[in-house]
Amino acid sequence: MIELDLPDTQGNIHRPYGRFGFPHSRHLFFTIADAAAGRLFVQGIRPRITTAEPWGKSEAGGAGPTLLRKPPITLNIGFTFLGLRALDLPTRTLRLLPDEFIDGMGCRADILGDVEGSAPKHWDPVWRSHLDGTTRPAHVWVSLNVGANPDGTPLPELGQWTAWLQELVAKSNSGVALLAGHGADGQALWQDSAALMEPGPDGTMIPQPKEPFGFTDGISDPVFRGQFQADAEARAVIGAGKIAEGPYDPKTSWKALETGEFILGQVDEGQEFPVATQPPGFARNGTFMVWRKLRQDVPGFEAEMRRQAALWKQVTGIADDVEAYETVSAKLVGRWRSGIPLLAAPCWADHQRLMAEWADCIDPALRKPRDDARHQERLAAFARLLTGFRYGDDPDRRQMPVRRPYTPRQSARHARPAAERDAWGKHAHQPPPHPAPRAALCRSRWRTGRDHDGDLFKHFPAVRIHPAAMDELRPGFRSRQ
Repeated sequence: MIELDLPDTQGNIHRPYGRFGFPHSRHLFFTIADAAAGRLFVQGIRPRITTAEPWGKSEAGGAGPTLLRKPPITLNIGFTFLGLRALDLPTRTLRLLPDEFIDGMGCRADILGDVEGSAPKHWDPVWRSHLDGTTRPAHVWVSLNVGANPDGTPLPELGQWTAWLQELVAKSNSGVALLAGHGADGQALWQDSAALMEPGPDGTMIPQPKEPFGFTDGISDPVFRGQFQADAEARAVIGAGKIAEGPYDPKTSWKALETGEFILGQVDEGQEFPVATQPPGFARNGTFMVWRKLRQDVPGFEAEMRRQAALWKQVTGIADDVEAYETVSAKLVGRWRSGIPLLAAPCWADHQRLMAEWADCIDPALRKPRDDARHQERLAAFARLLTGFRYGDDPDRRQMPVRRPYTPRQSARHARPAAERDAWGKHAHQPPPHPAPRAALCRSRWRTGRDHDGDLFKHFPAVRIHPAAMDELRPGFRSRQ
């Protein structure tokens, strides 16, 4: 069992905050004009960085690591290559960083497929520094994740910590600046996001695991060694890890992915230590991340699905409008809106049967208390079903868990204008020195329609975990305390 250095690992690498009661996030980007001022700015932030130390006995396994009280807000930090250079890091450290990280996504737009409607000239102004030099480049990324009030609004700590960061900037005497240039009008000082929410029985707003097109999200959450205590890992890894050699047993054949696929300084699946830079301590317990933004055209998607549903009815003879609409939508995405994969329910009738069979796991009103062990086993079994794992099937038919959202796929569908129905995702990975072994991981494109009717994908390096597809998620921020 690997024991990670949790106090030296940022919490956003180890823990998906959205599942821990933090439905709101705020992303702020800073530029550094003076290295000394930049170092003081980072040192001012450092004591408040959220580490991966456990927040309770359920995470810690009851013994071993130090237990911390769950905070009302989290803070994490990352740096671009230009940010590391602006902080006057040694040349021997800078020159050994991966080329993709040094170039950044803007310079690699053609390689990454960011062309036409997704070209850099259409990105938010804050990301256009490489085009004409008039925009100052982003050097430091700071994210705040916070809980919600009963009415769904963010806790006051979000505003308080934002004001504190602005005070640190003011104290730098122009050595550090907060970059504007976000949002539909390109004027916002930061990028806010929030999980979709719906009112519960008592009126309290409850975050939903849904993305703007209405599909269940946050399913493919890979498990790596050292992420959980042994007993928790054995449960979580089924359908979310890799299958070991030998006779297949659905309960014992699943193993956690190697930690080095996510965190530097650890062995990866090739039994190698991913090369980052020198000295080794600079990168240890960090990772390379991608911060990207996409625009999802919900009305356009729904209109196209209605058109396709009409054609589907003509071809198949199906008379029910809902069945036709949901079927063509599921065939495009690969799973039904409930999250049940087509592998488990190839047709509408199969889906409806599984919905009835697992109703107590789907409908919150039917769920039983957490101390009901048998119901917890059913929830775990349903979670395995959502990963694409089918009991008794050939294990090669599973769906690889190859992406990891940073928080719930975020958009306020009914609260923002159409132009701001966006989704933000953070993915982490290690730079791929050997492309061939990574080919199996090139399945992480979001299945919400690339460049659909002018949809806009925004790519930029940032900070979080995932063995992301090498063809689009190579550059990233370095995540280190």
